[in-house]
Amino acid sequence: MTLNDKLAAQRIYLVLGSLFITSLVVSNLIFQKFFYWYPFHLEIFGTKLFGNTAIAVFASMLAYLFAQFIDIHIYHFWKRVTKGKHLWIRNNFSTFSSQFVDTLTILLLLCSFKIIEWNKFEGLLVSGFIFKALIALCDTPFLYLGVYLFRKRFNLKVNEEINLL
Repeated sequence: MTLNDKLAAQRIYLVLGSLFITSLVVSNLIFQKFFYWYPFHLEIFGTKLFGNTAIAVFASMLAYLFAQFIDIHIYHFWKRVTKGKHLWIRNNFSTFSSQFVDTLTILLLLCSFKIIEWNKFEGLLVSGFIFKALIALCDTPFLYLGVYLFRKRFNLKVNEEINLL
């Protein structure tokens, strides 16, 4: 790989990393993960844009870190098992597992600190997980497109990675 290719890969990495971190911070600033739709009774200035509590933000970040740890390990497990092939398996199975853990962890913490009532736990767990699983399934074609473009741009083989150092 040429020096120009490494520099281009580093720039792409920085841009994607910046977008990811920005999205993470913004999602925690507008924290309200659970929304309500009132089709007949409009409530415009009562649906709390910035905030609930420090506990809720802490719960969200803790759940996120725990889920990402699990996601990475499951992803690499499936990558070894499939020898770098079948990207859809490792992408979806790791995401399904980690998003279930994320949803479960945040709901356990928020219910434990009485930010959300326990009687809403089961419904929020099921609906939150289904929503996240559907998003994971929908992003799979875009992941394949991104991997295709990277392989083409940097002349990579299946299971070959770019060394950014």
